Amino acid sequence: GVLSGAPVSPADAAVVGDPAHWGVLHGDVNPSNFFVVEPDASGDGKLHLSVFDWDQAQRGWWLWDVAQAVNSVTLLAEAGSIDGSPVPQANPAQFEDWLVQGYEQVAGPGTVDRARLARMVALRKYFDGEFCRRAVAEGNVPPGMEDEINYFVAWIDKFPVDLKIFE
Repeated sequence: GVLSGAPVSPADAAVVGDPAHWGVLHGDVNPSNFFVVEPDASGDGKLHLSVFDWDQAQRGWWLWDVAQAVNSVTLLAEAGSIDGSPVPQANPAQFEDWLVQGYEQVAGPGTVDRARLARMVALRKYFDGEFCRRAVAEGNVPPGMEDEINYFVAWIDKFPVDLKIFE
């Protein structure tokens, strides 16, 4: 697989299979795979998240899905939109704080290890780079995806993953 041989922190390797940190997850939480139903639209006074497109469901660290969402905002903050225009409202730190607050409302206070989450964000970025580079090398870029693949590769070339985070 794409992550075969990827750098993994010993702390993260130690919790593989531990149900407190590992289980079945979506695998591709990005803005095109979910939508939010506002409380007034749901009729029950609660905010609802509807997640779909489960073709990348997998077993992994619970924080892998959270990392995907944070990674998407990091991409926008560092690289701008796909057309190169800046996205000044993209604030990864603020987004991560909001996401963790929501996550911990369900999973329990203090359940998100911020150091582990930072490593998962870095691993997700590493995965994106490896995936895109492999698709190009194998000539396996889906039609219409060339611009997106090149966008990701240019971003990762400009802002590479610091592998020291996995030590």
